[in-house]
Order: sequence, then C-alpha cells, then structure tokens
Amino acid sequence: MTALNVSVEAINPKIAEEYLRFNSATNRRGNQTRLKQLISDMKNGRFIENGDTIRFDHTGRLIDGQHRLLAILATGVTATMVVVRGLEAEAMRTIDTGQARTAAQLLKITGGAESNHATLAAIARAVIMYRDDQLSPSKPEIVEFVSRHEDELQAAAHISKPAAKLYGGAIGAYGSAAYILQDVSAADTREFFTALVEGAGLAPGNPVLALRNFLTSSKPLKASSKYALLDSLNPIFKSWNKWRTGESLRRVAVKSTSFTEPI
Repeated sequence: MTALNVSVEAINPKIAEEYLRFNSATNRRGNQTRLKQLISDMKNGRFIENGDTIRFDHTGRLIDGQHRLLAILATGVTATMVVVRGLEAEAMRTIDTGQARTAAQLLKITGGAESNHATLAAIARAVIMYRDDQLSPSKPEIVEFVSRHEDELQAAAHISKPAAKLYGGAIGAYGSAAYILQDVSAADTREFFTALVEGAGLAPGNPVLALRNFLTSSKPLKASSKYALLDSLNPIFKSWNKWRTGESLRRVAVKSTSFTEPI
C-alpha cells in the first residue's frame, strides 16, 4: 500500500488542462451527457463543491474527476476540490459503484418541496427538456427548478395525475403538458384535463374526444428522453389548439412531421 497524499486545491482551467494530460486510457471516454450537465451547472452557479475528489493512482494516472476537470476547462471557472494522489491502480474498479441519489431524493433531503417529490421532479425534468432544449437536465438543475416553481408544479401534478392514471404512461409527460398549458390559461387547462378524464358530453369532432381515443388506443406516453417527450406532447397540444379555437378534430395522428406549439 502506497502512502496517500491528500490536498485541497483551487483548480483553474490551466491546472485542469495539466491534470487531464494524465487521464487514464480506460477513463478517457467521457459521458457527454454528464459533461454537459456539469458545464451547465458551472455556468449557472449550480455547481456545489461537495468534497468529491480528483484521484490519481500511484503512477500518476488520473483515475477519477475527468468530467469535472473538462467542465472547468470548458467554462473557465475555478473550483476548490480535494485531490488524492497515490492510490492503487485497482482503485478505479471501486469508483462510482454506489447508487446515486435521484432528484426526488435530493428534493426530500434538502426540503426543496413539501411533498410529491418524485412527481414534481419528473414534471420539472420534462419541462426543462422542453423549454431549454436539454437532452438530460442535471439533478441540481431539477432541484432548483422545483424550488422556484413548486406551486405551479403542484398544480400541474394535481390536474394531470388522474389522466396519467387513467391512460397510463409517464407523469412527466402529462404533468409537463399541464404545466406548459397553465401558462396559456390555467382555467382552460383545468377544463381540458377534466374533460379528458371524465369524457362527459363529448360529441364526435370534439378534439378532447379525439385525444381520448388516441390515448386509449396508442402506446403509453413517455418522457424518458426529449424526443419521447415531444412525441407525447404533440398530440396533446394539437388537440388543445383545436379545442381552444373551436375547430373540429376527429382523429389524432400517431406520428406527425412537425411539432405543434400550444396557443
């Protein structure tokens, strides 16, 4: 067992670039999604220095921390980090084997929301993907969004949960639709989702009936990726637009060549 050297360092882009020269060949292929999340967090002040280490083995190879170093290099920020040197080469096998906390767990721990943590996190993630053109928001970004918009998210969850339960599918899809439509008209959003669930008095040609038929016969809505989310939101927004403008709609297309923005 070699002796470990532990230090606390202010790592700027120049130091990050120097450390990355010693990146392990087995550690070189980075996770681009994770890197984009870190860059976004650093740019927007969400990155928290939590004691995670930059690790080198006893030969001087970098075996942990490449994403943080790459993000520092990309953003130009300086971050204080713990640097550990002298680890056994086999230590890389044990890094990141624990189960990371979800955004919902972080909300509960930090008090970022009073209740509905998993639902709010799912809706917030979907809304961020839709609005900010992000493929996968970071957990700190989701927590921050929920903290800022909890009332609106709780309202969207309350409105959309019955539809998600009735038709099946991701609450992130239904909830983000409700959240986005609330910005257009909160009253109309409540009426639209109530009709979608209850189906009372819907005559042929009513866009809500067309959406009910679509949701009943199609695969459950998804929000696992940005592309899946847009495929889920499109039929909802198309039906919403027709409903709000008083137009007839008898059938919602399974696939559409263009995305419909709500009005």
